[in-house]
Amino acid sequence: MITMLEVYTVRLHHDGQPEQIAEMSVLEDEAQGLIRVRVATSLRVYEGQDSGFFETLCVVRRKLEHDGLLLCVQGAMLGVYPSPMALSMGARVAYRLALGQPAKTADLVDLFEPVDKMGSTVEEQAQWYNLWFHSLSASSELQ
Repeated sequence: MITMLEVYTVRLHHDGQPEQIAEMSVLEDEAQGLIRVRVATSLRVYEGQDSGFFETLCVVRRKLEHDGLLLCVQGAMLGVYPSPMALSMGARVAYRLALGQPAKTADLVDLFEPVDKMGSTVEEQAQWYNLWFHSLSASSELQ
């Protein structure tokens, strides 16, 4: 059984062009244990599926990136990344991270919450997370 979890109106940035508005649907396929995300623009529909919310969001973001589009949701922002535990549980939350600072519960955000800022690529976001991770050991060495 496929369950519609939520529908959002989101912004997409296209290579510096005026932003587009799209509809993003988040669905759960309980029978297959999959999360599905669908982003519908006026020209095309982008879909992806995986076992976790963040992974599925990344699948769809890569398809959007192929067409020069960046998704404007919390889960696509530089400095936002799920913890390893959240990833292993397939959770739909991530931390808003600051260099040199450990993640705090107060910094949790919903991956699919729309934002007005331009998102990042999946690769840029992963690189920023690695930078943040290494900044923790660097900041503890300074203390």
